[in-house]
Amino acid sequence: MLRIRLHQFVGFFCLLLLSLCATEPVQAQCAPFQNCPIEVDVNGVPIHLAIEEGMTVATFTDCLDVCGYVVGVYDTSNPAVDAPGTNVNWTPTRYSGPGDPLDSSNTEAWTVANLGPVFGVTLDDGPSPSIYVSATPVQSAYCPPFPFPAPGGSGGVYKLDGNDGTICNVISLPNFSEGSLGQLDHYTVSVGGGVQTEMLYVSNFDDGLIYAVIPGCPGSVYSTFDHGVDGRPQETDDSGNPLVPIADNLDEKFTPLGRRIWGLRINEPEHRLYYAVWNVESPFEDLDEDNEIWSVAIDPITGDFVPNSATREFKIPAFPGYNDPGPLEFPTADIAFECGNRMMLSQRGVHYDPVNDVIKDEWPGPHEGNLLEYTGAHLAWVASPVTKFRVGNYGNGTNAVGGVDFDSNGNVVATSNALQNQNPDTIYGFAIIPSTGSNPVLPYTQNQFLIDVNCTPDINGDKTQVFDVECYRPHSYNCATPCANVESETIHCIPIEEGSYQYSIDIINKSEFDVVKVLIPDVTDVNGAVLVDVEPNIVDYSPTTYGTGEALPTLDLTLNPVPGSGYEAGDFIPLMIGLMAKDDDGTIFQCCAIDREVE
Repeated sequence: MLRIRLHQFVGFFCLLLLSLCATEPVQAQCAPFQNCPIEVDVNGVPIHLAIEEGMTVATFTDCLDVCGYVVGVYDTSNPAVDAPGTNVNWTPTRYSGPGDPLDSSNTEAWTVANLGPVFGVTLDDGPSPSIYVSATPVQSAYCPPFPFPAPGGSGGVYKLDGNDGTICNVISLPNFSEGSLGQLDHYTVSVGGGVQTEMLYVSNFDDGLIYAVIPGCPGSVYSTFDHGVDGRPQETDDSGNPLVPIADNLDEKFTPLGRRIWGLRINEPEHRLYYAVWNVESPFEDLDEDNEIWSVAIDPITGDFVPNSATREFKIPAFPGYNDPGPLEFPTADIAFECGNRMMLSQRGVHYDPVNDVIKDEWPGPHEGNLLEYTGAHLAWVASPVTKFRVGNYGNGTNAVGGVDFDSNGNVVATSNALQNQNPDTIYGFAIIPSTGSNPVLPYTQNQFLIDVNCTPDINGDKTQVFDVECYRPHSYNCATPCANVESETIHCIPIEEGSYQYSIDIINKSEFDVVKVLIPDVTDVNGAVLVDVEPNIVDYSPTTYGTGEALPTLDLTLNPVPGSGYEAGDFIPLMIGLMAKDDDGTIFQCCAIDREVE
């Protein structure tokens, strides 16, 4: 297929637009990413951009370009080579779905007409991962509201296929008052017998529940967790009394404060879902309450919520304001983990507008969101200095807008208002910040790569119109303690069985547990259908155990790709090798796992 870089062939694409304008004058008003480099075919239609390690997905309002896009994939995989430098705008290749964006009947473009307004974004674990996005009630002060489209409506969760970009309506969660959704996260779990499945966890502003959703096309609700009723009583107030349960109020559009959940993320080594509780009405300090981070245990086999396991991890204090002199409190819209012992939070400066019954971005909120780092573990998190991660050069660098993630090297990727606020380079989008933190003084972005989400650093800016961000991170090279060291691995074809492979690997246990078994699940799709049969799925060493630093016997595995699965000779087969140990009562559990890509 002929590939054309749009920013290199502007003349060709303009001629194409003119020709379309002659026959479709209404559609010609849409010039897709006129300032963004995209790859198109000979007909000017965007070519699918498969997500690779280091690429970034962002969500934003439909007002940033006349095509009405709300999701974009950015090729930020190699900033050291591709970016023009730090502290300047970088316009990497961007993609927002298949089909002709000038065709108003195109139902696959990632536009507000097809998805509605979306905020939350997460990726699955595929070799070319699919994107999941969720509906949002957040309204920018600079973008008129757009009605939620059918069939997802205000409770819509959508999958953007990793292979071709097509849209699938995963589910429409209960949204009787149209309070819409908060955030979502993806988790791969083992259901036993070598079979893996996937789960989405979605926070719901309407009823306050966290939904565990099996993400098929269509998907289904697996279970729910009610923080207000079941979580709160697990902890006490300052007087030592159990927190009073808070039930949903069916007469209100948004579930009450205290049970309202926004950001959430699985901390995989702990098998716990962390979630942000919105307790305080923004923006001013509440002397009796703070916003909080809680967690609930997740069964690593089923993906279900473990009853009576909710705990409050810590409270988030009020911070000094920039536009307002008093301490301010804003909700946490996103959470990210690295290595299980490092957490980032991103606040968003929103408040409830009772006149219009909406959650709205408005002054002073756009420049009052903090990017916060914590290190430690479950019930033992320690806050880093609040000044460590400043994002955006406006004011005191508190320009976070509710999107944060890590890349494979531990750098922080975060959305922001006013990354640059100097005409003509007014940049609104996301920054890639070194793992060690931002520049300690202005310009805080001196050591950061800056990406304007609509590629246009103009004087008008895009205040309050940037939402969430997710970076594809199949590996985390910044983690200090590996599960296991790979000493050697070999692979060869089995002549008798065409398409099968013999894979051998020698590993050393680097976990803190005595290993009794090894689990190697089959490679499956989202519905549990086997793509690559792995034999054996379980290697049992009991009663022998292998302690920290000891070499396990060589694992000899047979990999049998299913015909038509897409895993052919030369393709990478993603394998998960889990080390299993026994707890004090003899229960077998997975203590850690390593990922391998076998070619």
